[in-house]
Amino acid sequence: MKITVRQIFIFCLLIAAPLPWMINIGSMAGFYLYEGVTIICFLLIIGKKLFYKAKNQLRDANSIRSITNYGVLFISLALMGLSINVIENLFEGKIDIDIQLKMMAHVIISILVLLGAFLSGFTLFNGMHDLRRVTKILFIAFLLLSVQTLIVWIDSTGGVIARYNYEPPTGLGQGDTAKMLIVGFFFGLLMLSYNRGIIKKSLIVISLVVFGITIMSIQSRSAYFSFFLQLLVYGFLVNKINNKKSQISVFLKILSVGFFLYLISDNVLNPQFVTSVGEDLINSESAESLNKFIVIQDGINMFLNNPFFGVGWGQFGVHTKAEMYVSGIGYTVSSPHNGIIQLMSETGMLGALSAIMLCFVIIKNIYYQYKIYINSPIKLFFCVILILVSTVMVTQIIQSSYLFPAPTQRSSIRLPFYYWFLVGYALSFMKRNYDIKCLAKT
Repeated sequence: MKITVRQIFIFCLLIAAPLPWMINIGSMAGFYLYEGVTIICFLLIIGKKLFYKAKNQLRDANSIRSITNYGVLFISLALMGLSINVIENLFEGKIDIDIQLKMMAHVIISILVLLGAFLSGFTLFNGMHDLRRVTKILFIAFLLLSVQTLIVWIDSTGGVIARYNYEPPTGLGQGDTAKMLIVGFFFGLLMLSYNRGIIKKSLIVISLVVFGITIMSIQSRSAYFSFFLQLLVYGFLVNKINNKKSQISVFLKILSVGFFLYLISDNVLNPQFVTSVGEDLINSESAESLNKFIVIQDGINMFLNNPFFGVGWGQFGVHTKAEMYVSGIGYTVSSPHNGIIQLMSETGMLGALSAIMLCFVIIKNIYYQYKIYINSPIKLFFCVILILVSTVMVTQIIQSSYLFPAPTQRSSIRLPFYYWFLVGYALSFMKRNYDIKCLAKT
């Protein structure tokens, strides 16, 4: 039996969320199995010229040319800034050469993994023909993660819901884990819309309940806020796609309002929250409240000192002395927990602008496809992708980036791995092997 590149990459999609399997290579801790396999897929795609063959199938090559051009520009500028920073550090003797080499290795691995995810999504899959298969694969992967997290929550707390009262088994922070589960929830909604059998629908509804309980157990307010907005927008768009009020859209609106009311009650009516606003935030000695602003200020200073190329992609952690406080303990961080500040401090003005332009052309392409397709399953898929990707892009202003993550923090690549796969897969719908009935008249 011949194993194809696509089958190998599907294996990566299935294990990256629930079972990434960490591998230690010498002193390079935190390298994951799915990353190694994805890099192999990337090399096979380039070696067999599969990307160029897929590119030739596009109805309009401009749909991917602008994305690849800005992507190559960002990578080139990021590597250029990193090289300049490494040379400066070598001459000045600021940072040990071994640390620098490890940092560079992490950056290169991250670039290859995210490139591999994007190219695999575009090259190895074919839009509508693989829509149900891709949806099922991602649904299974995130459902396994949800069940795994749910078991750990019940075992650790006995089923008690409280803010950050257990450690998710993902190796990620609570907020990142919640965001992965939210992606799984939306693919569960797609599965629900694609299946007609009562038994299958019932099982999918049960899985959505599992996703919901697991997301609630983590108690990430930022994830809740994003989830509320995403559910609300999805409910309105489902109405628009179906041209009538559907039961699922009504359910989503009720659910989103429920999440919003929970946020109000948890944040505004919580005495601890009111106390922190009334006292801690105006107390300059409150490190718990002000440490995030201090880290961001550190990032701004790095940008002002290195305005064009920054300090090098992934180098924030070795240049900052500011600390983030968790439960009263200070930790030096690998990123400022703000996507825009991270890009500006690490890649400079040039890298940040190229990243913003890359985001713009991606969202423009996804929105264009959402508008032109009249086929309901395809339109629903692009509705979900548009909501997920646009939310990630907008929230980079106030939290960590999930498209341009901290490359030296290996666990932070897992969610971007899926996002870049989805961006690449969305482009595969532009290939010429489609039934023209899927498209609107132009």
